[in-house]
Amino acid sequence: MERQSRHARYTEEPMDYGWMSHALLWFVGALSTATAVCVVGAFFSLGRSSYKD
Repeated sequence: MERQSRHARYTEEPMDYGWMSHALLWFVGALSTATAVCVVGAFFSLGRSSYKD
């Protein structure tokens, strides 16, 4: 005889919180990558400009 606990019935929620943390991690990674590209571009721009005397 297989007996399930009362809580086991409510564990299958329609909202998947694992997906949201995965999306948040991708967002943070994309933001970090875009920031790194912008910083490298800014350094390159400063190096090529005639800011020195």
